[in-house]
Amino acid sequence: MSPVSGAKGAQNVAWASATPSGEIKLTVGNPDAAAWFDSMLGRDIAITFEERPEDELTAHTS
Repeated sequence: MSPVSGAKGAQNVAWASATPSGEIKLTVGNPDAAAWFDSMLGRDIAITFEERPEDELTAHTS
């Protein structure tokens, strides 16, 4: 996945110049979710990043 640029639609022009470029790599173990992502290849989708409440966080160890 990669961010959408302003060239893909008027609604993107306002924020595209201030949006950092990047890449998202996912590992999807849920077959239904994997099928959905496969069906979205080549299409624009919206993904929102939100801060999680403290009580939902999972402890990670390294």
